[in-house]
Amino acid sequence: MSEDQIEVRKRLFVKSLSAFQKTASKLLRFDQLNTYNDLELEKYDALGARFTRVYECAIKLFRAKDIVDSLETAVSYRDLLHKMERFGWISDIEIWNDIKIVRNKLNHEYLPSEQESIYNFIIDISLKIQFRKDKILMLTDIEIAQEAKMKKITDIAEGLGIDADDLEQ
Repeated sequence: MSEDQIEVRKRLFVKSLSAFQKTASKLLRFDQLNTYNDLELEKYDALGARFTRVYECAIKLFRAKDIVDSLETAVSYRDLLHKMERFGWISDIEIWNDIKIVRNKLNHEYLPSEQESIYNFIIDISLKIQFRKDKILMLTDIEIAQEAKMKKITDIAEGLGIDADDLEQ
């Protein structure tokens, strides 16, 4: 394993993260009380698949970094996360544990009652996860709000298929 291979893993991670965030940005939070048709559910399934891809790319990147920069490679997932925290590549081990749990639920049978919490966790993570200067950051809600660009309410309504005449002034 070499620095070049780490760069390849970074590019794959960034590409998968971008696709994941684009998919998530087009979806509203999942509501179990709604009745979704197959096409609507397919979009959430695609979101789950892209979330899984981001996780897998991140772990491969972490393992590559560990192999190149450590005398002794991590044996467990937790050890790997602790090393990435020491390298300054991640800032919150617990969120990565939560990501792994959700990824495992997606890849195995999960209870239908968990569908809402799973998809909404994924949508929330899509807003928080950033890759900057060789670090995978989890932004706080305040940081997300500070980076947000205001949109006109008429533009938002149009995107949701609501006529401008139906908006209250």
